[in-house]
Amino acid sequence: MRWGISVMLGAMLTLGSAAALHAQEVTWEDIGPVEGVAERLTLVVGPTASTDTVFVAGGSTDLRRYPPGGPWSEALHGPALPAVDFVVTKEGYYLAESIPMDRSTDGGRTWQRGVYDSNQISCFLQTTLPVFAGAVVACRRIAALLRSDDGGATWATLPITPVSGEGTGSLWDLAEVPVSAALPAGRLLAATSLGVVYSDDGAETWRTSDLWRLGEVWILARQNDPTHPFGGTVYASADAAIVESPPALWASEDGGATWAQRIVFDMPSYGYEGPYPPASVAAGDDGSVWMGLNQL
Repeated sequence: MRWGISVMLGAMLTLGSAAALHAQEVTWEDIGPVEGVAERLTLVVGPTASTDTVFVAGGSTDLRRYPPGGPWSEALHGPALPAVDFVVTKEGYYLAESIPMDRSTDGGRTWQRGVYDSNQISCFLQTTLPVFAGAVVACRRIAALLRSDDGGATWATLPITPVSGEGTGSLWDLAEVPVSAALPAGRLLAATSLGVVYSDDGAETWRTSDLWRLGEVWILARQNDPTHPFGGTVYASADAAIVESPPALWASEDGGATWAQRIVFDMPSYGYEGPYPPASVAAGDDGSVWMGLNQL
């Protein structure tokens, strides 16, 4: 199957613009096709527009790159498992496959294979919290964090064990809450198969939030709001706290310590029946919240 990938061109919104995205006049240019399914796109912004590069990770073992004005080319080809996540950091470019993790420092042209290959990786985050000093952290599927302080060349394991002494099951996503008067060191949040845990000391110790043992938490997202006492509302996509476990949206106004269930999605009204796949959530700085429900 061949899929065309399109990029949006047009007027750029300045920070703080109140204009709705759908109100902008934009054009779409087809820069495909790319083999397989385009599951994740990442734009690497260069010093000038002529050096920007788009990467696409698909439902196969390929990572493709699209340099300005050129065709898609193979950036990485793996032997077994599909690409899961791809992140651009200050030090280099990283692709997490299920196993192994691969690293590029030249814009994806060449790759160092297997910089970590002991377990599955499910997410990446380059932190801005002072306690981490710019480290890159990754979710290891069997609940632990990986931390790199040398641009991804080597990784150390940071276990996650809440104060209750329980394990956390699978680890799915990370988010950070910025430094504020309420949280002088900021906070790192982790979404797990048992709920949300958090650390205020650089992952040395962990506490359980009140979104714990209520259902599996898949994705975390935070709105950036400088006027908010905790830097913005944090959202979580999780199973609803009812028997059928349809997707639900939870929100925290205190940096992820306490949560309220905002909405449970009535999936049968959309024509879907359980079991339901994980739902994704994204939060815009304009106050918008976006949910990915099955095929919706």
